[in-house]
Amino acid sequence: MDLKSNRKGFIQILLTIVIVIMIGAIGFSIYLLLKQGESIKSLSQRVDTIERKLPNIEKDTGSMKEEIKKAKEKMYVNLNIPAVQRIDNDFMVAKLSVSPHMTGVKISGRIINATSLPHEDLKFRITVSDKSTEFNINKLKPAGSKPFNVYIADLPPDKATSARFERLESAILYYSD
Repeated sequence: MDLKSNRKGFIQILLTIVIVIMIGAIGFSIYLLLKQGESIKSLSQRVDTIERKLPNIEKDTGSMKEEIKKAKEKMYVNLNIPAVQRIDNDFMVAKLSVSPHMTGVKISGRIINATSLPHEDLKFRITVSDKSTEFNINKLKPAGSKPFNVYIADLPPDKATSARFERLESAILYYSD
């Protein structure tokens, strides 16, 4: 009888431990669900805040587009003015002239290196109206200038009043100790 009561007592203890573990697991699951609910509520509030700010962000994007458009317009040079005009932070153009040539125009001028470093293997693109062409300059010393002549086909001379110059590539020469 002693052995049977020991088994019975052991089984009761074992069942009690299992029940306590199950109750703990259920309690922990409930705790995790509550925490998950709090996280969902917090994320929902953040989404609501972002949605309220979205119209302002869209307005800011519109103003940024306007600023970019204005900046691009500023990079246009007047082909009828021979004075020095900046094309970007590193280069300028001067002595610009436009003349009719075959079915388009010939644009001449000088590219000026406005930096304190020599450049070589320079490649530029000039765009007038919707027409563009590229030209190369081998080397430009600091504060130096080189002439260029480009032909843009199928462009009436009266449309050649402003142009956009873009530096496509160049190699900067420098010395290191």
